[in-house]
Amino acid sequence: MRRGTKIAPVLVGAGQERGLRPGTENVAGIVALGAAAELAGELLADESARQLRLRELLWDRLVAGLPQLVRISPVDGCLPNTLMVAMPGRVGGEVLERASGVGASTGSACHSGVHTPAQTLLEMGLDPDLALGALRLSLGRATTESDVDAVAATLIAAAEGRLTAPRRRRGTGPRDRRSAGNFPVGRDRP
Repeated sequence: MRRGTKIAPVLVGAGQERGLRPGTENVAGIVALGAAAELAGELLADESARQLRLRELLWDRLVAGLPQLVRISPVDGCLPNTLMVAMPGRVGGEVLERASGVGASTGSACHSGVHTPAQTLLEMGLDPDLALGALRLSLGRATTESDVDAVAATLIAAAEGRLTAPRRRRGTGPRDRRSAGNFPVGRDRP
């Protein structure tokens, strides 16, 4: 920052850092962040490779059961833990409602029961009907091969209409039953 530039403090209090930041440094937090970064660095290559293998296994399982499935996320050049697919002729949100226990997102918004395709997918050139069938699946450090098998089987059954959506209690919705990333099936997660 250039000398003489006036900035207002975000927090007020004592005069540390020329009156711009109150309090003392969180030494324990700084050390913990360093340790976490070191651990993440050590795990990065192996964990990325493991998740990439599981992502491709998920794709193989899904396309074997749903041959018409369209892969949106590329094989190379995307996150190793994320797979985005589209189910032609189906609404992704409706498939997920039938796939109880699967934590995923559709990439589209639903307002007042009306499903609309994600603008991002439309900008990528996807046909609106295909974009409406999009599903974004994410894996995590706790995801196992048996999780992948269970999720694939559940999504295939839901897409084929062999599963029905669970009855909702008043005031609950699909987001209440899904996690924000990993797709747990058959085990509870916080």
